[in-house]
Amino acid sequence: MQKWQKNFRRIPNNINVKVGNLQTNDLTVSCSKSIPANDIRNGVYEHIGIRFDSVDELEIDQPEFVPAAENGRYSLKNAQGYEIIHAELPKVTRTFSWDVPNWGDSWNGTHEVSIDRQVYQRTWMPPKLVSLQIEMLNFNNQNNRYTFRFVLREVLNRTDSAFLDDLSFNLNLLQENVGAVDVYPSTATRADYIATLAVNWEILPPGNRDEIINTIIGRFRNPSPEIRTAIQERYDLLAGLKPINWINGTNGFINYFGAQFRDNLVVFENLKYGNAIYVMFDDWQNLSQLSRIDLLRDNKIGFRRIVHGKGWQATLIGYVRGMLQSGH
Repeated sequence: MQKWQKNFRRIPNNINVKVGNLQTNDLTVSCSKSIPANDIRNGVYEHIGIRFDSVDELEIDQPEFVPAAENGRYSLKNAQGYEIIHAELPKVTRTFSWDVPNWGDSWNGTHEVSIDRQVYQRTWMPPKLVSLQIEMLNFNNQNNRYTFRFVLREVLNRTDSAFLDDLSFNLNLLQENVGAVDVYPSTATRADYIATLAVNWEILPPGNRDEIINTIIGRFRNPSPEIRTAIQERYDLLAGLKPINWINGTNGFINYFGAQFRDNLVVFENLKYGNAIYVMFDDWQNLSQLSRIDLLRDNKIGFRRIVHGKGWQATLIGYVRGMLQSGH
């Protein structure tokens, strides 16, 4: 069962920015995504044919296919076409006809009756039949995640008059099927996708408080007042410890926010789902990609988890200051 937002009402801001920065007019709606093996086992990607077989080997049913119509409303439009009702245009006259029985009994024959009605103008859009290509790029043994590349096999051109409509359609088609979106030049290589996924963190140097907070909040779609307050409170708490950088999650990690105090000392948490803050050491970039459950199962001593209980802020401050003073 999918566990992500299905569709976008408008093109996400980060996509608009990336489209504007591309060095070519030709692009595809595509993305790379790091997926926990447990999500695959639990059937989250069954609808696009990603599963484990009877001997626990990863399998992809088809490397390229048209997504099933039942995967969402854009998948339905893509596979079967759709009708646009032009409520913004003047209505037109349409004649409707049907047969009725003579004298109330069809044994006496039938005759045709017609009636004119004012109706909205309509345009039939045939199915686009855009196919989805899936490729497994790599497997990370440390965090038990598979990295996939998902590509919609339609090249869009920024100079086309219908570009924004096509871009919006394909973004929604990819989102409802895989739960992630991005855009790449149509000539992007396998290595380009891997390199992009590797950058799960945006490093923000120390600077103006409001600018940094606004940058972090800007990563969220319709952030709740609770998220805004949490970001401001965490910023003020961590700023007192004088971090060398702020870290902000990207790609599949937009809910994560924290601060870096040394190359091997980072504090972060999931602002949307977390009830604890994590202090991570040498392997923080890999550890931070683990789920909370996987972290708690891990026997490696590479982090400390501080639950948001009474006095947790003082505990965090004391612990980080101790680490900085000891040089460990």
